[in-house]
Amino acid sequence: MGHVFNIKEKTKKKFNPEQDQARVKWIQTRISKYRDRSGQKSPNAGSIAANVGISMNTLTYVVRVGLGIPVQYVSMAFDTGSDVTWLQCDPFCQSGQCHSQKDPIVNAPGSITYTNVSCLAPICSTFKPGTDPFTCGYSTCTFGIKYEDGSYSSGFVSQETVTFTTSDVFTEFNFGCANNNTGLFGSVAGTLGLDRNPLSFPS
Repeated sequence: MGHVFNIKEKTKKKFNPEQDQARVKWIQTRISKYRDRSGQKSPNAGSIAANVGISMNTLTYVVRVGLGIPVQYVSMAFDTGSDVTWLQCDPFCQSGQCHSQKDPIVNAPGSITYTNVSCLAPICSTFKPGTDPFTCGYSTCTFGIKYEDGSYSSGFVSQETVTFTTSDVFTEFNFGCANNNTGLFGSVAGTLGLDRNPLSFPS
């Protein structure tokens, strides 16, 4: 049996290519602000190459993301309506309910930069109501999301190094290591949260 967490509702709109493309342009605009006057990227800059994920059984945009050191690459769907980034992780999936994905499931403990986020850490309250800070039933912070279409994902909050290219590497990124996921996720490993809230990847 997998762990059961509190679930918070998230509005998951139907696929709208024009809206998603506009969101991608907005993200790229934010990234471009990190370039200096010579046109070179600053250390805070980044780039995202995305494609429609037909091969992943989804019509949303999909991006290739590397997790941890050594890097483990997986395909993740753009989620412009959510701030939480999550992907399926072992060993959590071994005791939970994970959907079928095209890439191998990320082996979280296999990375030297992987850490669990404590349920008492300040960032954990941002993921509420996954973890109740008054009871702190698990030593690790938890998250839970339920989408409008009935899909849901829940698991543990973790921190890891994220790689897009050899020059676009971001450390200490907070995300969900999911072990209970059901819904219209296709065969991607998870979703990359791209809305305007503090937890989102662009923020």
